[in-house]
Parts: sequence; C-alpha cells; structure tokens
Amino acid sequence: MKAMDDLLCQLAVAYHLRIDTTGGTVLQRSRASTEAEDVEPHKGLM
Repeated sequence: MKAMDDLLCQLAVAYHLRIDTTGGTVLQRSRASTEAEDVEPHKGLM
C-alpha cells in the first residue's frame, strides 16, 4: 500500500486504493486531485 501511495503521489491525479484481505481487513488510501488552475492542460486535448 505504501509503495503504491508513494508512486501515485508523484502524479497529478486523484486516486483511491482499497485492498480487502481474506481476513476481513480493509486497507484504504486516497488523495484528491489538485486545483484546475495548478495543472496545465494536455496539449492534445486543446
């Protein structure tokens, strides 16, 4: 979980990770996206 969080936090994306274990434990980690003015649009989309 920590390795995926470390990898994803370097990107300008929102994400939610959830792992349900066979023992019934649920591990979750998430991050909201950054504000639109902080991110430049992709040139191919304009």
